[in-house]
Amino acid sequence: MKNKFKISFLTYLLTFSIYSQEYLVRFLDISQGLSNNSVTCIYQERQGYIWFGTNDGLNRYDGYNFKVYRNDVNKKNSIAANYIFCIDGDPQGNIWVGSANGGSVLNSVSGQVSQLAIGSSTKLIKEESIVQIKAFSTSCMMAACEKSGLVIFKKGQYTGNQADLKIKGKKLLQYHVTSIEPVPEKGFCWVFIKNYGLYKYWIKSQLMEAICSQKLQANYLKSEDNGSLWIGTDEGLFKFDEKHKSYGDNILDYKAIVTNILFDKNKEIYIATDGSGVFKINKQNKAVQFKDEGDQQILKSDAVWVL
Repeated sequence: MKNKFKISFLTYLLTFSIYSQEYLVRFLDISQGLSNNSVTCIYQERQGYIWFGTNDGLNRYDGYNFKVYRNDVNKKNSIAANYIFCIDGDPQGNIWVGSANGGSVLNSVSGQVSQLAIGSSTKLIKEESIVQIKAFSTSCMMAACEKSGLVIFKKGQYTGNQADLKIKGKKLLQYHVTSIEPVPEKGFCWVFIKNYGLYKYWIKSQLMEAICSQKLQANYLKSEDNGSLWIGTDEGLFKFDEKHKSYGDNILDYKAIVTNILFDKNKEIYIATDGSGVFKINKQNKAVQFKDEGDQQILKSDAVWVL
């Protein structure tokens, strides 16, 4: 690709890049070839292509045109479902996609599509959502699943194994992971499990360690370089205090559904919400809401799903 660019924000109908205090806004929607205006996730691969997950298909954008991938029940070589939740890449450059009906991997060279499976029987992950997929350095890929919980895929493999979760000594066959955040330099991954709270999964020992059972509905986890963990929930934004095993107070001024958290190259923090637009966290840990700049429209919707 000749043109190299970075998309920093995308809402239902918009993408824009931030350079110092100026906003260069470019809107992308179905009129340019996007499969659906409800965009749920963004991933930029190392070749420069940008991938968009939507409510109706997976899109690859080269800066000029979109290539759309959809599920086709009559074709084996198609993605698992059209409602896309997440996209990430592995060290080989393959594209991993989580959807409302399992997950798929697009081979970066051949274009072949493989479906994600689990366990020794290589049973396909179906009839459940994969809400997040993230790479754990170069060693493995991790998937947050609605029923299968945390699933670990070793390097080069598309069949994974469920991380064991024991509650009061009893192993759960099903549990719902709502968000994950790998911290490979420390050897663990943050895991939020619905109805059970915050955990650490240690890669080497394969141990799921309970950290905090305080009940929240965590939608997104984001770890800072200093070890701090930010948690986006249905109630707002919280910063986890690991020493005291508590979440503290809502950093937003009111309750809001936090859908995504971004640290930019200057380590500034941006927060996406479903219904309240986008916030920037200042140095005093106060949330400042983004507003239009004069005649320049920044957001077309206050429902923002990805940064």
